[in-house]
Amino acid sequence: MFKVIPVDTSEIASFIGNIAIFNGKPVAHTHVSVADKDAIVRGGHLLELYVGPTLEVFVTVEPTALYKKLDKRYASVDDQVRRNHSIQYYSYPDYKFDRLRNESPERYESYAAMEMNKWITLRIEVKDTQAKLYLDNSKQPSLIVNDLKHGAGFSGGIGLWVEVGTESFFSDLKIQKE
Repeated sequence: MFKVIPVDTSEIASFIGNIAIFNGKPVAHTHVSVADKDAIVRGGHLLELYVGPTLEVFVTVEPTALYKKLDKRYASVDDQVRRNHSIQYYSYPDYKFDRLRNESPERYESYAAMEMNKWITLRIEVKDTQAKLYLDNSKQPSLIVNDLKHGAGFSGGIGLWVEVGTESFFSDLKIQKE
């Protein structure tokens, strides 16, 4: 169960998600980051929102419908191919995971032994066009991407995504430059 944190009047810094079919009904899965008057940012799943005076929302329709399937055992199933999709790299808007999987099978995803209801230490190192993802203080990366799609020197956001229906918590988030 996640902790509901009420937020007072704030500015929306980011608002992203999708509308998919789950058990035959449309379901919105959205994340939001909001900054308060002191520029302290909080983020997570959006449960309820009151807007004023306005909020601009742009909806992009994908040519293929999205369907969600709840699978809390993603990294521990017996199917090795499915296990190998535990962690993935993708780069919006042009390099979504399905394109990368079709054009370069297995190159941008890997297996990672992750358990439900257990904290995972995650470290991402980015240098030029290379990114390395480390889990649980391992000395060896779980995933290496040698050709970040936006190139060296690109600035922007980093998104951490989990399967719909799965609750995630983040603590002690740090971003530092070399």
